[in-house]
Amino acid sequence: MLLSGELRPGERLPPEEDFRRRLGVSRNAYREALKALELLGVVNVRHGSGTRIANLDADDFVRGLDVVVEIHGREEEALHLLEIRRILESAALAGSQGPGDAELARLRAETASIAPTTSPEVAIEYDLAFHRALVAAHRNPYLRALLDRLSVHTRSARIDRAIAEPETIASMTAEHTLILDALGAGDCALAAALVAAHISGVESWVRTEPAATPEDRTVS
Repeated sequence: MLLSGELRPGERLPPEEDFRRRLGVSRNAYREALKALELLGVVNVRHGSGTRIANLDADDFVRGLDVVVEIHGREEEALHLLEIRRILESAALAGSQGPGDAELARLRAETASIAPTTSPEVAIEYDLAFHRALVAAHRNPYLRALLDRLSVHTRSARIDRAIAEPETIASMTAEHTLILDALGAGDCALAAALVAAHISGVESWVRTEPAATPEDRTVS
């Protein structure tokens, strides 16, 4: 019914009795199916207000990634996610026009506000916002959503690196400045290559860092 367009995102499902009778299924089968659809993010179940079809937007598209990462959350997953992010983010930037002049000016001002003594947590939150802004102009909302979640899920690895190597914060802002200079010159291809090298630095650190216990290592 959803695939055929009979039920649209945001619409409420018919009353259970009517719906079950139409589908010809038992109460248990209906409710188990509803639980599965809720887990997948296809429906939103709200007691007292009925069940509605989810918006099924780009954020819903990447929701399953959160579950998988939370379950695994180890060093090898961080490396895999960083590799995917490096490939996709550089390609996304190369395939877009990049941020406009006003956005570039804002990013330059924010970059200049990050000092070498800025706390790792604050610096990495800035880094998240910086990379989100780089791909914000891309036309594909699913790609933007996926890159945002990949970036969020590698946050801890970047914080760990900034704590272990405080000079990382100064290096990060210097690399961001080079990326912004390339974008300001209209060279998205160069900016994409710089982004790939920038993310590779985190990959290298995670790969060579002394092994941590599962309790010490998180990805998100």
